[in-house]
Amino acid sequence: MQKLFIYEEAANAACDYLKDNLNYRYVTLRHYRSRWLVISNFMKEKGFSILNVKVCSMYLSDFYHGRAHHQLSTNEKLIEKAVFVLQEFVETGKIVPKQKVRYFDGEIGACMKKFLQIKEYRNLKSNTLDKIESHLSSFDIFLIGRNIQSMSEINPRDIIDYIRTLNSNHPAKIHDTLTDLRQFFDYAYTQELIDTNIARYVPKDHYVRDSKLPSYYTEMEIVKLLGSVDRGSEVGKRDYAILLLAVKLGLRASDIAFLKFDNLNWESCTIHVTQYKTGKSITFPLLANIGNAILDYIQYSRVKSSEQYVFLLALSPHLPMRSQAISSMVQRYFSKAGLSDEKRRHGCHALRHSLVKELLNKQLPLPVITEVLGHKNIESTKHYIRINEEHLRMCSLDVPPVTGSFYEQKGGVFR
Repeated sequence: MQKLFIYEEAANAACDYLKDNLNYRYVTLRHYRSRWLVISNFMKEKGFSILNVKVCSMYLSDFYHGRAHHQLSTNEKLIEKAVFVLQEFVETGKIVPKQKVRYFDGEIGACMKKFLQIKEYRNLKSNTLDKIESHLSSFDIFLIGRNIQSMSEINPRDIIDYIRTLNSNHPAKIHDTLTDLRQFFDYAYTQELIDTNIARYVPKDHYVRDSKLPSYYTEMEIVKLLGSVDRGSEVGKRDYAILLLAVKLGLRASDIAFLKFDNLNWESCTIHVTQYKTGKSITFPLLANIGNAILDYIQYSRVKSSEQYVFLLALSPHLPMRSQAISSMVQRYFSKAGLSDEKRRHGCHALRHSLVKELLNKQLPLPVITEVLGHKNIESTKHYIRINEEHLRMCSLDVPPVTGSFYEQKGGVFR
């Protein structure tokens, strides 16, 4: 049962919980306190004496004012997160650390949750479910900002207006959002939650995913990237070990994030992982430089924790790093090393491609590279062959010469 609070009681109790159960530091608690003041001011303005979940929802409705999450400023996103934390504590009496904002409110939010449960039953990958959840949550936030609280109130104009708020520089995200909204409204119609199947009003974008040439970096560029890490700092020790795993072994960000101490076999000098993307088990050599970097991080940088994941966030409450955090970290070092440009990608996968380029230059057989990458079959590996331009040129055939009369022949397309 939801407990009733006055504002000061809720703020004090929430701070105590963050301090005692999640080991939040004083400076972090101070930031939460300052951001919660918006709730206090809102309650005074509206004449509310009791803080509950409904009050938090009403504040958020005013706060969004028809905007989507990605349209908020950095400071507004911090306020949003703080309000969610306080709302969760008021509702449940506890706070579960989260790295992402997900908001499902009222009748529409409940419908979205049921839709997500159906998706989960179909054994979709967790990152796929996470994307669907993110897209629906952003749409729900948009609707709350318009004071739309029931499924029957949603009309085609709301859908079109929401689509217009999405960043046109990310066509893949727009395409996925359109797909998820279309499927959600189909579900709502089949469940008789809406009278008209408004899925047909969700526009089609005719998006086609490009088969782009994989980005890769030269050996000298990789040296420059690794050299940009301050290995004397606590964060630098962690980041250097992560970069080596990506550079030397080609591990994906997800596999680095899920790396546990049980995966490290120091006696046999191996790393055994079950790849998150493919589910395939693979054993890598625990190279000396990688092992030394991991030990340096564990002994001199990693906070004392019972957590079994190797790499933790540097800030309290020191949660395991997610793949998104690792990808962002890698991108920062590309920028720091001066290797960030628009023509090439600069994340963990670019380092994976760079390893393939190095192996191809050494003329390793394709089946061997397939095993190194942990692909299920050689067809997946063939995608990377295109980056070895030197060997592709050796496979090219000469174009036979033709006479000028060829272009003048009857029925020719050049005539």
